[in-house]
Amino acid sequence: MDKIDKARINNAEKFARKAHSGQTRKGSGVPFIVHPYKVANTVQILGGSIAQIQAALLHDTVEDAGVTLDEIENTFTKEVRDIVAALSEDKSLPTWQDRKLDYYEKISAPENEAAVLVSLADKMDNLNDTYYEWCVKGEEVFEKFNAPKEKQSWFYRVLIRDVYFRVLQYNGSYKGKGHHTIPDLTHIMAQQLSAMEM
Repeated sequence: MDKIDKARINNAEKFARKAHSGQTRKGSGVPFIVHPYKVANTVQILGGSIAQIQAALLHDTVEDAGVTLDEIENTFTKEVRDIVAALSEDKSLPTWQDRKLDYYEKISAPENEAAVLVSLADKMDNLNDTYYEWCVKGEEVFEKFNAPKEKQSWFYRVLIRDVYFRVLQYNGSYKGKGHHTIPDLTHIMAQQLSAMEM
């Protein structure tokens, strides 16, 4: 990675840190910015592009921090904007189910394939957090969500089966820099869901 690429990532990190200033993760008190840092790290380890790493850092700024997609495009690139747009839930939709179906449709669209790796890293980190909290708190952990765990399970499993496994497993660009492969990661997610009886 050259100096220009490092600067592009640093700019996205600074932008995300400012946007999420003062925010914490739901139910934990952990600074929100920790989540996009972990997502971006996973994307980088799995061989994502600079735009994907930037989008990983920025992926919640529109949905949770009031940033606009125009701001993303004007500050970064249209490619980064398009990835963030695919990852952002439409808060104008009336129900949790509507928002998740819209997300699924966007992330499944062929033109949004660049967003799939970032989505995997995002949902994997969300599920990891839920799983480790469940190990400590048990079923109480599900009280912080806007939908029962049966619906949470449906959303994770449909993404794993229909998007992550199908799209990424056959994409030679994502070999990973460690020993994990996409099927390994989706299998771990499925095991966590099963352990929580989801």
